[in-house]
Amino acid sequence: MDPEIKTYLILLIISLILMIGGGAFASYVNSDFGFVHVYQIAIYGDHGAVISAMLYLPSTASTKHPAPAILAVNGWNNQKEFMQNVAIELARRGYVVLIMDPYGHGLSGGSIGLAIAYGPYGTVSALKYLTSLPMVNASDIGLVGHSMGGLAITEAALALPNDYRSMFFMESTPFWYGFYSSALVSHLKNVAIAFGLYEELGPLMMHEPTGFDAPKSPLLMQFFNTSQPVVPNEVYGSINDGTARILYQPPITHAQATDDPTEIAEVIQWFYQTLGAPIYISPTNQIWQWKVVSTGLALFGAFIFLFATGALLLRTSVFRSLVRPIPDYKGFTGIGWWINAVIATALGPALYIWTNMFVWSHLTSFVSVVFPQVQSDVYMFWALVVGGITIVLLIMDHLVFLRKKGASAINYGLSWGDRKTTIINIIKAFVFAVIVLSTLYVILDFVFYTFNVDFRLWIWALESMTFRRFIYFWAYLLPFAILLVPLTVLFSGFMRPKAGKISTGAEMAINSVVLTLGIIIWLIIVYGEIFTDHAPNLSVLPIYMIPFVILWPLVASLITFYFRKTGNAYVGMFLVTMFIVWYVVAFDSF
Repeated sequence: MDPEIKTYLILLIISLILMIGGGAFASYVNSDFGFVHVYQIAIYGDHGAVISAMLYLPSTASTKHPAPAILAVNGWNNQKEFMQNVAIELARRGYVVLIMDPYGHGLSGGSIGLAIAYGPYGTVSALKYLTSLPMVNASDIGLVGHSMGGLAITEAALALPNDYRSMFFMESTPFWYGFYSSALVSHLKNVAIAFGLYEELGPLMMHEPTGFDAPKSPLLMQFFNTSQPVVPNEVYGSINDGTARILYQPPITHAQATDDPTEIAEVIQWFYQTLGAPIYISPTNQIWQWKVVSTGLALFGAFIFLFATGALLLRTSVFRSLVRPIPDYKGFTGIGWWINAVIATALGPALYIWTNMFVWSHLTSFVSVVFPQVQSDVYMFWALVVGGITIVLLIMDHLVFLRKKGASAINYGLSWGDRKTTIINIIKAFVFAVIVLSTLYVILDFVFYTFNVDFRLWIWALESMTFRRFIYFWAYLLPFAILLVPLTVLFSGFMRPKAGKISTGAEMAINSVVLTLGIIIWLIIVYGEIFTDHAPNLSVLPIYMIPFVILWPLVASLITFYFRKTGNAYVGMFLVTMFIVWYVVAFDSF
C-alpha cells in the first residue's frame, strides 16, 4: 500500500474514533453513566411551531415518587446543547430537567428575529409540558436561563405564575433594557441573578458599564427592595414566601457561564435552597467537564476528517483529474509578502466593529425573507466588505506587480490552461466538496440522534440543520464566497511563504497565523481592557469574534493543504466556503 494512502487511512480511522467514540463517551457522561435517561422530544407549541427539546429523567423519578423539575433555556444564537452541562449536574442530583431550543433556535421551528423583546420563545408551552409529566412534582418547578434565556423564562413565569417556585438568571436579568418593566417583574418568585464581574452586556442588562458596577444598579436595588448597593451572596427577602433575591458575581465573562464550574455550582446551590435536594451531592462535585472533553475531541475528529477523507478521495479515478503539479509561484516575496500579510491579518478585525454597528443600525434592511438570520447577516455584511476590498487589492496586485512577473490564472490555481478542462474540473471540485461535507454531516447526524450530543467545545459547535436551514444555506453561500474565494486565491497564488519551498505543515501553520493573528490581537486588546481596567465594553461584539480563533486556522489550513495536494484553488475554495456557511447557518437563530 502506498505510504501516503496508509497515512490518510490511519487519520480517517482516528477521526471516526474521535467522532463516534467521543460522542459515545459524551453520551455516557450526559446520562450520569446510566443513572439518567435522556430523550429527544418534540413539543407542539402554542404558537404552532414545533419545539425541539431533551428530557433528562433520573432513575429515582417516577409516578410513585415524582421529583422536582427544572426548565433550562439557552441564550440567543445558541442551542439547547449549551445547557447540557447544567442539565447533567441537576439531573444526577435527582431533578427532572428539560432543555429546549427556543423558537427560531437549533432544531425548533418558529422565529424570534427582530421581535426578541416580545418573543414568543416557546417556554410557556415547554413549562406546560413539564408540569404535565406524571413523574414531576408540579409544585416544585425551577426555571434557569442563560442570556436571552432569562427573557424566555421570564415570559414563562409571567404567563404561568403558579407553575414555578424559583428562577436562576445566568448572565442575565429579568429587566433587560426595554423588554420588561420593573413593575412587571417585581413579583417574580425566588430569583437568583448571576452577573459576572467581566460581563460584556452590563449596559444592556443592568444599565451599568461593567459587572463590577452591577451591585449599585438602581434597577437591581429596586428589584432587591434595598436602597443600598446589593451585597453579593446574601439572600434578600424570604424563600418561604417567594420573595427571595440573591446576586452572584463569579469572575467570568458572558460566554463562560454555561461552562463555568462556579456558576454551575451556584445554580445547584440555589435550587437546593428553593426546591430541596432530591439527592444531595456537593455543588462543587461536577462531571460535565468530561462531556465537554469528549465532544471537543469529536469536533477535532471532524476537522481531521475534512483532510483525511478528501486526500483519499483525490486518489479515486473520478477525482484524480483534479490533481496536477503545483504551478510555478509568481506571487510576492520579501517585503511584498510581509505587506500583504499585515493587510490580510488586520483588514478583518479593523472593519469588524464598523460593519457590525452598521448592520445593527439597519437591521430591517438586512434581515429579509432571503437572509432571515440576524447574526449570519452581520457576518455576511462583514464578509462582503472585507471580501470586496480583498478582491480589489488582488486585482491591483496583479495588474501593478505580478503581471510583470508573468503571473496568470494558471499560477493562481484558477486555470488548467484549457477552458473546457477548467470548467469540468471546477464542477468536479464542487462535487468533491459536497461529497466530503455530506459524509461528515451524516456522521454528525448519526452521533446526534444516537448519543444525544453534537460536536462542540465551549462556543465552537458543529450542528445539524433542519430542512429550513438547509434551504437558507444555499442563500448565504454566495455572499460568504465573496470573502472566502479571494482568501483562497490570496494564499494559493499571491503570498505563499518562502515561495512554497517549505513543508505543507509549515505552510499551513504560517498561513493560519497570518489569517488569525489580527483577530487574536484585537481580542486581547478588548478583553485586556475589560479584565484590567474594567473598561466600558462593546456589548456582544467581541463574543462573536471568538469563533474565528479556531475557524480561521482551519480555513487557512484547508486552503493550503488542498492547494498543495491538487495544484488548484477550487477544491479548498469550495470546501471552506460550504463548511463555514454550514457552521454559521446551523448555529444562528431566525
